[in-house]
Amino acid sequence: MASQAAAEEDATDDPSVEMHPKSFEITDRPAEAMVPQKRISARKVLFKIEQPSLTNPDYALRKDKLEQSGDLSAAMSEAITPISSSKKRVDYLAGLVALSCLAVTFVHFALTFIPYVGGLASGQHYSYEEWARRIVGPYLLTPIWIGPFFTTSSRFLAQRYLRDGQLSDIANKMLLRAPRMLIPVIIIAMLEYFLIDQGITATLEYLPSVSWSTWPYVTNYPNFGYYINCMIELAFLVPNAAPQVVSYYCVGVLWTIPVQLQNSYLVLLGVVMVKDIQTPWKRFAFYSFCILNHWYAFSWGACFWVGLVLADLDVTYKWIKWIQARPVVHYPFLTLMWIIALAAPTFYLVQDRLNYPLMDVEKGWHPDPETGLPMAQTPRAGYPSYYDPRLNTLMFAGALQVIVEVSTWVQWFLSRPILIWLFPHIMTIYLIHGLIFWSLGAWLCVTLDGLGLPYWANMLIVVVVCYAVLLLVSVGITFVTEKTARAACRTVWRWASEEPVAKLNTLFPYPKDQFLRRVKDDRLASGDPEKVEDPQVHPPEDATTKEKKQEKEQELKWQDKNQEYLFYFLLKECINIPEAR
Repeated sequence: MASQAAAEEDATDDPSVEMHPKSFEITDRPAEAMVPQKRISARKVLFKIEQPSLTNPDYALRKDKLEQSGDLSAAMSEAITPISSSKKRVDYLAGLVALSCLAVTFVHFALTFIPYVGGLASGQHYSYEEWARRIVGPYLLTPIWIGPFFTTSSRFLAQRYLRDGQLSDIANKMLLRAPRMLIPVIIIAMLEYFLIDQGITATLEYLPSVSWSTWPYVTNYPNFGYYINCMIELAFLVPNAAPQVVSYYCVGVLWTIPVQLQNSYLVLLGVVMVKDIQTPWKRFAFYSFCILNHWYAFSWGACFWVGLVLADLDVTYKWIKWIQARPVVHYPFLTLMWIIALAAPTFYLVQDRLNYPLMDVEKGWHPDPETGLPMAQTPRAGYPSYYDPRLNTLMFAGALQVIVEVSTWVQWFLSRPILIWLFPHIMTIYLIHGLIFWSLGAWLCVTLDGLGLPYWANMLIVVVVCYAVLLLVSVGITFVTEKTARAACRTVWRWASEEPVAKLNTLFPYPKDQFLRRVKDDRLASGDPEKVEDPQVHPPEDATTKEKKQEKEQELKWQDKNQEYLFYFLLKECINIPEAR
């Protein structure tokens, strides 16, 4: 903010610089006529103008402008600062998303190969899996790790508008959110479509005889039209629902795409409303109203509103510095958040070990969207589906996000280089890990079992090989998907934000009838005595001569038309060439 304010002050002090956000035009006043101090100030302003595009102008553009102003030599003597300085990424939030992504893959690995530890009722290979189910299962191998994806996504979407208040940022995210999310999904789904069609998951049907897990299942699309329909459905599906693509995709993780996409628009519209509520108690009363209503309405939007609250507290009210400066408040508050974060996954332990249907009861409180009755009184009563929001997921995501924001120890852990390195690849890891587990993992598990290897040793080899291949494949696929998505987003934003270039004729700079007039021009060049004279050179003749000339012109037009028809007929005959030829 300080650098932006300084740039604005420099621009107002120097009347010789006329800024334009698209063209970078400056006045024709030569640089030599300016005071040296003013010239330096003008150059700084020129390089700090914020661009409405996704990428900053390259060095060549800045060099051209300096050459026009006559100040290239001075600019070459010192480093040229970028137009918009790069924002420092919040590394611990990136580490949180990477850790959550890995936890989700652990859940799916357990459900595929060690189902009893993952929470299924059968598939126990060893007696010590009972303790792993009680200790590791509820806190690591549970669906609650999907919650931090939603809270951090909301924070990343809203924090820039909360800081700058520029509606152009909202327009940018509104326009580009869908292609940014859907293009990697479409590419990887098509890749899986091709590989499954080639039989890469053929060994999966033999895996239950070794792993004792019937959870993994995938089938191929009946035809390409089903694939197109499933991809379109992802863009318009209203949560909570399972998209059809989950049956044709390795591990049904794509149900989160509609949740992310639809609630992204909710966050972007909500932050515009919140920005205009200046009174703090009204602002947070509005937050509380939205969170409670979304939770009661059985909507994932509650997680996104929690992320928006935390972003607003940090950007607008600087609550992290305030609470860290007061140890009397800091440590009790941090302890409370840890209690909530650990209590949330305990719901699964109570449901599984104590046989108390806590998850069923919580779902039964919510109204049924079809009848308006509590779900406990409808056929939808029972354990929530994997795509349904849950109270413990909301509690865990909110408490963990607060812990990450407040605790410097947790921030240090989440800022480790390995997690930061994983962050650019988490989307690919999230989308492709099921294919690795159900193809390479299934084949390796069945093959090692055929060699007589104990199951615990089998699993050690499978987990190491699968995750090593997953990381290597993700790096390569990320390069393709990210390059494609970013290029598409740049193009879409340029179409939406810049004035279109004036269209030119296909034959420019030649006339439109360049080819149609060829025969007529040949007649005129051959000295035909009946050629049409220019009316501007020769005076008009009598009615009889004029009528004859019109008839002649009409005849020439018909001849031209006949030649065109003959050309089209010959072209058609050339296209329909027999196979023997």
